[in-house]
Amino acid sequence: AAAESSGEAAAESSGEAAAEGVGEAAAEGAGAETGVAPAAEAAPGAPEDLVRTIREIQDKWRRAPEVPPDVKRRLAARFGRAIARVVETHAEQFRGTDYDPAQRLKHFERLCKRAEALVATESRGAAGVSPAELLARNWRAQLAANTMGVRVDEQAQRRAAREDVKRLQAERRRLGTLTGSEADALQARFQRACDRVFRENPA
Repeated sequence: AAAESSGEAAAESSGEAAAEGVGEAAAEGAGAETGVAPAAEAAPGAPEDLVRTIREIQDKWRRAPEVPPDVKRRLAARFGRAIARVVETHAEQFRGTDYDPAQRLKHFERLCKRAEALVATESRGAAGVSPAELLARNWRAQLAANTMGVRVDEQAQRRAAREDVKRLQAERRRLGTLTGSEADALQARFQRACDRVFRENPA
């Protein structure tokens, strides 16, 4: 019983230290990884509800004081990698949750498809088409719109497309760090689609 009590106390202490460490790291501009690492390294005395512990750490991270943008980017990358290591180390405890890599990859694939759907059909079919033919296509489309009495606010459409991509990018950031060849391939797809939408819908 004494050993069990000691293990619980150590687990609780490690979880609190992790949360405090993340807040201090963001406030001071250094060491996000050291704030998260104790949660992963505490086994076998790790908290039973490690998912809850990680959520608390992330909440503290989000509420941490602002730091210069370049420092924030570095810390965010380190923090994401540290969280990913915790999940990898205790995979069973995270299985089926929104931290589960398999679930997050599926979510990421859905984001890719939504980003790719924003690319105009005309643009997807424009590969290998001469400038003259592309101009003729656009002219025919505009003529058809005018014939039907449809007035298209192209500027509003471009603005809406850019805002849609920004929302998808924010959702991607909330997924956090994803590792592996499948994640890399999805990231490349997602980036290509987003870049294309921004390129074809200039401000």
